Amino acid sequence: MRAQLRSLRDGLLRRGVGPRHVTRYLTALSEHLDDLIAEEKRAGHTEANAESAAWSRLGGTDRLLEALVARKDFLSWAHRAPWAVFLPPALRQLNRSEEAKAAFNVVCASRKRNCRFCAP
Repeated sequence: MRAQLRSLRDGLLRRGVGPRHVTRYLTALSEHLDDLIAEEKRAGHTEANAESAAWSRLGGTDRLLEALVARKDFLSWAHRAPWAVFLPPALRQLNRSEEAKAAFNVVCASRKRNCRFCAP
């Protein structure tokens, strides 16, 4: 049972769901699963049969994974808008390099005006 939750966690993270949402989702699923297992045991099933019956009642790994991935609001920003996450640090690094400053000087000289990157 816990191996199925780990594989679900890995699948959700690989598909771009935010780690905070994955943790919350798996906590809720684990609680529901525990309740379903207890219910199956009360019905007279063995531990192994109760776990498999409870897991099948939840819908299985693939169905649970698709249910959360289908909701785009649970995707991480790195997955939804990678440019917003990864471009600003790259631009800051580019702004600090001497080669970038020299390139901006050439561009500004060709336009015959200064910008904030090559201002003296």
